[in-house]
Amino acid sequence: SVQKVVGYGSSISGLNIHARNRNGNITAQLNSKDVNGEASWLPAGRGKLVARFKNAALDEVKSIETPRPPVSRDVPNKKAAPVTIPVIDVAIDQFTYHGKPLGRVELHASQTEKEILLDHFRLSSPEGVLAVNGKWDISAAQTHAVVKLQLNDVGGMLAHNGFPNSVKNGSGTLEGDLVWPGGPDDLMLRNLDGQLNLKLAKGQFLQLDPGAGKLLSVLSLQSLPKRITLDFTDVFSKGFEFDSIVGAAQVRKGVLSTNDLKIKGSAAEVSLNGQVDLNRETQTLRVRVSPTIGDSVSLLALAAVSPVVGAGVFLANKILRDPLDKLVSFEYNVTGSWADPLVEKVGKVKASSSNAE
Repeated sequence: SVQKVVGYGSSISGLNIHARNRNGNITAQLNSKDVNGEASWLPAGRGKLVARFKNAALDEVKSIETPRPPVSRDVPNKKAAPVTIPVIDVAIDQFTYHGKPLGRVELHASQTEKEILLDHFRLSSPEGVLAVNGKWDISAAQTHAVVKLQLNDVGGMLAHNGFPNSVKNGSGTLEGDLVWPGGPDDLMLRNLDGQLNLKLAKGQFLQLDPGAGKLLSVLSLQSLPKRITLDFTDVFSKGFEFDSIVGAAQVRKGVLSTNDLKIKGSAAEVSLNGQVDLNRETQTLRVRVSPTIGDSVSLLALAAVSPVVGAGVFLANKILRDPLDKLVSFEYNVTGSWADPLVEKVGKVKASSSNAE
């Protein structure tokens, strides 16, 4: 019986362990209010740790360890200390970390002569599934991770992770292929390189405090109506409903660069080009807003002339793929910090021209 186990900033209390050794293979049954399940140690080769838990909860504690001297994170290919791990095979049906229920966790890791491999990591909850695989090249002191986040409920996942009332509904995927110097715990935004791809559908941005929402406030475009009056109905300040968000970004030293991020909604279509600095929390973006006016014009015609004429205008507009929506767009430069951006209207742009009037 162990009253309390403390390590790596976490703790487990009231732990009862029943273990047995059979020919060097150790199997232990662990029971407490925080952990329930079985763990086995197989010593052959590098060794193998197998754990199957019904539940595991790690409580947060303040570290009592002596702080280590600061290590420079900006030196590429820094030499890592020798590291050896056994094969790790862990599954937890209900995992809670520092009071936050995260769902089911599956982890499989192993090691070769020069690399530590994350063969499989999967975190599953009703809101979505996070899958990661990658490797830590010990000799080159570099970590490579391939990430895929399948989102069943964007708003629910954000609320679950400390951003309530920021997005309503929404589903899709966020994929990343990322590299940074050092080990997995050496990840810092200013050293991050790679590629990101985003695809979302059917959701709505709600009112969000930029200081809390950080990068999400950039994507929601709610800074536009705070600085200017839009030329058409204000579709952002009350929460922009989107049918789709699709885009890709290159990441270099923590700076995201994109030239094809597109947001489509019933009220407007938006394209974003430029850069977002994740480390400094700043942005340099060109935003083009194309208000969707085709249906509104059809409804006005329907009311002012007749149902027959209105229906004719509506059908003609749709057959020609909403030509009325393409007549005029409006462009803005968005710069400065995420919390207090500077929005400057560039001008009104005709569909046939790429230059502001």
